[in-house]
Amino acid sequence: MLVSPTLTLGQHHVDFSVLVIEDNFDDFYLVRQMLAKDLRKTYELLHAQSLEEAQLTLEHAKPDLILLDLGLEQTQGLQTLTALQEQSTDLPVIVFTGVDDEDLGEQAIKMGAEDYLPKAQANSAILSRAISYAVERHSLLTKIQQQAWVDTLTGLANRPALFQYLTTQINNSNRNKQSITVVMIDLDGFKAINDKFGHQAGDDVLITIANRLEEHKRVNDFVARLGGDEFIWVLIGCEPKEKTLDLIEHKLKLINHDIPLELDLHQSITARVGASIGVAMWESENNPQALINRADKAMYQSKHHGKNQIHFAE
Repeated sequence: MLVSPTLTLGQHHVDFSVLVIEDNFDDFYLVRQMLAKDLRKTYELLHAQSLEEAQLTLEHAKPDLILLDLGLEQTQGLQTLTALQEQSTDLPVIVFTGVDDEDLGEQAIKMGAEDYLPKAQANSAILSRAISYAVERHSLLTKIQQQAWVDTLTGLANRPALFQYLTTQINNSNRNKQSITVVMIDLDGFKAINDKFGHQAGDDVLITIANRLEEHKRVNDFVARLGGDEFIWVLIGCEPKEKTLDLIEHKLKLINHDIPLELDLHQSITARVGASIGVAMWESENNPQALINRADKAMYQSKHHGKNQIHFAE
């Protein structure tokens, strides 16, 4: 059904159309009341009380976002999220639940949810902001995928895509103080492979490393090829420093794995590269280049201290 949470919804303009999947009508009413207090935005709310109702709604409606309660009686937890993603892969989802379970929230985000918000922590400002940011992030990533901002060799985002993405995230962080971590990855030993076995072997190494970085990242991470044998990995909302270090160390191990190379029809070899990694956490930079420069300086510290290691910017 269509619900108008504010009087302004009677106007032609609607900022966000939201499908709320919630089987507790009292909780749905709270969502409606919270969004009604947002005087800057207008919302169109579609309400489904079960996965089946939601799937029927999505057959004829295209909301901007899905607000999903994982506590539905007819489906269990993350199964609901999986079913929705199979039907509508291009819609952002915020998991909204009464279960204050951080592990469940992180698992939902890894599965593709844009955000996780326990009901006990929600209010008008938090909910409206979460919706705005989720739609904005999803729109940006979709735009990047659709436009020609892709590195032709590796299939990763290229430098222009990286700079647009970081510009958006820095603007968001100036408003909500979310953390941004830029990881500069410069391959060690790549030039030797390229010089000894040729450019095709070098290209194959770059493609393999790019695939490892892309396939083994969190859903909300962003990976780009900066140029040559340099890559950038951006983590949003990854705190504290110890958790960030664990993720980067795991990534370094993936980079260090053997790389099979077919030199010709009769010769194959196994190559291996390392990576000097520099890490910069956003502080007050207002442009992407300043943040990348700090990560770049930290990366050179890694090279200076013996390569194939991680160094955090001071």
